[in-house]
Amino acid sequence: MAKRSHPDIFISYRVTDGAQQAAWLYERLRQRFGADRVFRDVDSLRPGDRYSGAIRDAARRCRVMTVVIDCKWLDARDVTGRRRLDDPQDWVRWEIRTALERAIPIIPVVVRPATLPPVDALPDDIREFGDCLPQPLRGAGSDVEKVVARIRANGIHTRWSPVRRATAALAAVTAVGTVAAAVLLGLPTGPAPAGTVLDDTDLARVNVATVGQAPTALAVGSDAVWVANRDDDTVTRLDRASGEPTDTIPVGDEPLAIALDPLGQVWVANNEDSTLARIDPRKRKVVQTLPVGAGPAAFAVARGSLWVAETMGGSIARVDPARRRVAERVPVGGNPISLATNGTMLWVGDSAAPAHTVHRIDLANNREVERFQPGGNVLGMAADEAYVWISHPTDDGSDESIGRYPAGAGASGDRRDAATLPYGIAIDRDTVWVASYGADLVARYDAATGRRTAAVAVGRGPTTTVVAGDQVWVANAKDGTVSWFTASEVVALPSYDAVDSAPGSLLRSRVAADASGLAGGFGAIWVGDKATRTVLRVDAGSGRVASRIPVDGPPGALTVGGDSLWVLRGGPSRVSQIDPRAERITADHPVPDGVTAIVMHEGSLWLASPSDRAVLRLDVSTGRIAARFPIDAAPSALQVCQGRIWVAGDGQSWSIDPASGEAARGSADGDLLGCDPAGAWGGHRTNRVISRLGPDSATALGSRPSTHELTALVGGTEGLWLGTDAGTLHLVSTADLQPLGRFTVGRLRQVIHAGGAVWATTQAGQLIRIRVLPAAPPTSHPSGPGR
Repeated sequence: MAKRSHPDIFISYRVTDGAQQAAWLYERLRQRFGADRVFRDVDSLRPGDRYSGAIRDAARRCRVMTVVIDCKWLDARDVTGRRRLDDPQDWVRWEIRTALERAIPIIPVVVRPATLPPVDALPDDIREFGDCLPQPLRGAGSDVEKVVARIRANGIHTRWSPVRRATAALAAVTAVGTVAAAVLLGLPTGPAPAGTVLDDTDLARVNVATVGQAPTALAVGSDAVWVANRDDDTVTRLDRASGEPTDTIPVGDEPLAIALDPLGQVWVANNEDSTLARIDPRKRKVVQTLPVGAGPAAFAVARGSLWVAETMGGSIARVDPARRRVAERVPVGGNPISLATNGTMLWVGDSAAPAHTVHRIDLANNREVERFQPGGNVLGMAADEAYVWISHPTDDGSDESIGRYPAGAGASGDRRDAATLPYGIAIDRDTVWVASYGADLVARYDAATGRRTAAVAVGRGPTTTVVAGDQVWVANAKDGTVSWFTASEVVALPSYDAVDSAPGSLLRSRVAADASGLAGGFGAIWVGDKATRTVLRVDAGSGRVASRIPVDGPPGALTVGGDSLWVLRGGPSRVSQIDPRAERITADHPVPDGVTAIVMHEGSLWLASPSDRAVLRLDVSTGRIAARFPIDAAPSALQVCQGRIWVAGDGQSWSIDPASGEAARGSADGDLLGCDPAGAWGGHRTNRVISRLGPDSATALGSRPSTHELTALVGGTEGLWLGTDAGTLHLVSTADLQPLGRFTVGRLRQVIHAGGAVWATTQAGQLIRIRVLPAAPPTSHPSGPGR
C-alpha cells in the first residue's frame, strides 16, 4: 500500500443533521484542494485503518480544522440522555481540544440557522473555541468560496486558481469544438484493473503515457501531442505514433489551455501570470511570451485567429497568429472560462454566479447575437453546425447533466444525464465524447439522438477529450497521465436508459425537492422529502404523487413493518409511526441524535446509532430502548436477512442474532448491505468490493471487485442491483456477478426492491422505477480486447 500523506484540512462534525452538510463540504473542498489533502472520517479512512488511531493522527497533523456546527451540535445527547459535549471522551470535543492545544487554526462552519455556541455553554477545555470567527454556510457556492479563502489564508493553496470559479478551464484545439482543461487533482492511482465484473465502461484497448503533474489540456498535431501540466508549469510533448514523451518544456505559471494555431505554432495559456507562451514545435521551446488580459483559461481556433477567454477581464481576445499579437477584444462581462466554435459562431461560457451564461458571437462581425442560461457551471463545450454541447454540473451536485442546444437558438436545448462531474467535450461528425472527472471514464453519445452509446475507462480524473482521426486522446488530471484509444474499436456492452423498452421497463418522475428515505409497502412507494418536511405516497403504477403526509421535521430513513410505516425524523430526533390507511402519525418515539438507519423485525425497531457506536432495539409498545448491541464502530447500514440483523459501518460488517443478542463480526469489510432469497451481500463503497456473506456471520464467502465507487447494493429476484458514483444501476448475476444490464439513472440517493421492481431516488429529486422484462440480455461480455 502506498504511503498516505497527511491531510492539510480536517473536517470535524457531529453525527446529526450536520453530517450531510459535512459530506457536502468535504466534496467541495476535495474538488478544490484534492482528496488526499482533506480528511473526513467516513470518506478518508481506508480498509484496515483503526478508526481511533487514524482520526487522532489526522487531527494532530492537519494545518487547518473546520468544525461543522448544526442546530443540534451543542445539545446532542447520548443514549443515557447526557450531553455529548460534557463527555471528555467525546470525539468532537477531543478534536477541538487537540487543535487548540496545538495552535491549529479553527474555522467554525455554521450551518444556517445555527449559531456559534456561546463561550459559557462550552466545557472549560474548549471554551476558546467560542471566540473563533464563524463562517456561515447555507449550501451556496459563494459560502464555500469564503471557506476556501480562509483556508488559503493559512498557507494552504488550492490545486487551481481561485479566479476559476467553476473548477474548469477549457481549450479549443480544432475549429470543430473545444476540449475542457479541468483544474482538479486528487489521489494518484493507475488505470482500472483488467477483467473486473462491474463497470460503467465498455471494452476498448486503452494506452497510457505518464506526463507531468495535473495535465489539464491537450492539443493534437500531425506528429505530436502537446500536454499542458498545470501543477509543474510545463508542457509535455508526446510522439503521436508511439505515445512516448520526448520533451518537457517549462512555460508560465499554471498552464491551463493549449492549442495549435493555423500556422502550426503551439500556444499555452498561463492563468496565474496572465500570459500566452508560444512554443516553436521544431525548436521545442518557448520563443515568445505575450501578455494578455487577466486569467487566460481557454482557447478556440476559427477563421485564422486564436481566441482567448480572459477569465478575470470579462472579455475574449482575438490573437493574430501571423503578427503574434492581440488584434481585438470583445467584452462579454462576467468570468468567461470556456469557448467553442463551429467556424462561423463562437460560444463563450461565463462562470459568474448565479447566471452561468452562454454568449454566442457571430464571427462575421465579432458581435454577440444571443445569450442564454443553461443552468449549472459551464465547464465544457463543443460545437458543430447543428448543436453546441455543454457540460453544466451544479455546485451542489444535484444536476450533473450535459445539454444539447441548437446552434441557432441555444435557449431551446435539452438535457441528458451524464456520469459524475462531466467536463471536457469533443465532437467528431456523428459522435460526441464527454470526459467524466468523477467516474474516470469517457462517455460516447450519438450526436443526432443525444443517447449515450458507450463509455471507456481511462485514467483518474479525466478532464480533456480530443478527437484526432480515429483516435480519442484524454488528459487525466488526478494521476498525471494521458490515455488514448481507437474510437472504432470500442465494443459496447448491454446498456439501457430512459428511452429503452427492453430488457428493462424504466419510469422516471420528479417527486421530491430533497429526497431522503425510501420504502415500499401497502401498495405504494413512500418517499421522504426534507425540503417540504413531508412523506410522499407515490402510486406504484404511474409514479405520481398521490398524497403528502406532514411529519413536522425533516424525514430521514423509512421502513415498513407490521401495519405501519416508520419514519426517522429530526427536530428533535424521533421515530414516527404512520398509519398508511389514515395517512397520519399515530405515535412518536424519541431516539438518540444521529441515528442513520432503521429496520423493523419481529415487532421491534432496530436503530443504527453511530454516536453510540451501537445498534439499538426499540420496543415500539413502550417507546423505550430495550437493548443495546455495541459493535465498536459507527454503524451506517442495517439489513434484515434470513432472520438476522446485518450491520455495516466504518468499513466493517457484523451479524446479530436477535434471539441471543450475539453480535459476530466477520471478515468482509464493507459499508453497504443487501439481501436476496439466498442470503446477504456486503459491499465496500471506496474499496469497490462486493462479497457474498456467510449464513450467520459477516464472513466473505467470495468477493469480486468493481471499477467504480459503489453507492447502493440491493438484492432482488432478478439478481443483484449495484449503484455506482457514475450515476448508473447495474443488474448482475448472483451466481457469478456477471453483468445482465446497466441503466443510466443519475446520481443516486437510495435504492430499494419492492413490488417486483427496483426503485431509486436521485439527488435531482427523481423517482426511478426499473422493472426487468422476461427477455434478458446476454449474461457475459462479448469477446474483445482487454482493458
